[in-house]
Amino acid sequence: MYHVFLILNPEAYRSFEHYCYEPYYVNEDLFKDIMKGLIKGLIKDAIYIPASKSGLVLLSGFIARRKLREEFGMAEPQTEVEELKETLPEPIIDFIEKLPNLSPEKYYSDESRQFSKIVNLLEDRILKGKIKYIKHLGKIMYEFGNKKIPLQQSSSLVVETTPLLLYLKYSKFINKDVLILIEEPEAHLHPDAQRIMARVLARLVNKGLYVVLITHSPYIIQQINNCIRAHYLNKVGKLGNFLKEFKWLEDDILKPSKVASYLFDDSNGNVEIKKLEVDEKEGIPYDAFYPVLKDLHNETERLRELLERDEKDDEHGGD
Repeated sequence: MYHVFLILNPEAYRSFEHYCYEPYYVNEDLFKDIMKGLIKGLIKDAIYIPASKSGLVLLSGFIARRKLREEFGMAEPQTEVEELKETLPEPIIDFIEKLPNLSPEKYYSDESRQFSKIVNLLEDRILKGKIKYIKHLGKIMYEFGNKKIPLQQSSSLVVETTPLLLYLKYSKFINKDVLILIEEPEAHLHPDAQRIMARVLARLVNKGLYVVLITHSPYIIQQINNCIRAHYLNKVGKLGNFLKEFKWLEDDILKPSKVASYLFDDSNGNVEIKKLEVDEKEGIPYDAFYPVLKDLHNETERLRELLERDEKDDEHGGD
């Protein structure tokens, strides 16, 4: 898995480079570049903006109020639970309450095999490691090779994928006919990992679960559309060796009748919810992405045109 670090201060850094991410591994060149900036005094301070921002922003007010009360001996106006419920939205409270630390009775000590193929796809293709829940210790660990890494020291990709894996591997919450709502399943995932996540969602649907997802990712949409196209080609006997060639299972094939798509359009100042028809050959329409992609294309072409003109001007000036 590769992450791109965009270095935006040309005085402190040379350019942007690709660095391979591994737990406890720091690329030597990246480290040297940061140290150069510190030694030269070009870097005055550092502000870290983590990947999981929403929950931390919402909790920051709660933490600040608790700290002020400790410092000044202010009376507690309400219980922590009541204050948390005023700080966080109800869905977030529900999410927290369903995690192992607050609902250990809802989790098995041993791994369930019910969703083993889906779990393997997530761990082998996205995490490159395994999530382990040690119930008697109340700990969640990320196993990477022969290393066991606490969740708080793992990458955002691992942390963001962990809740779904915990549900599938250990929880008593998920079973047939359960509804799973996933907000932005693409969050913190490389495009290739987003494609795998889309196939995971298709497999969950084929296992009898209901899935509602909110996405801004064309990769997620395109992969779901491929799952729908595969169903049509399978129906007309033209799927051939595709499954073997791309290492798909039959559970990756998605019936168009199992998919409903809605576009939230705020282009006119008000939010309008439009139902998008799902085509058995093409899948979900790209209404949400076409205008953006068109604008980006036009912008890129215009910049290229200006660059080519500049190069011609330079050549002419040299003559």
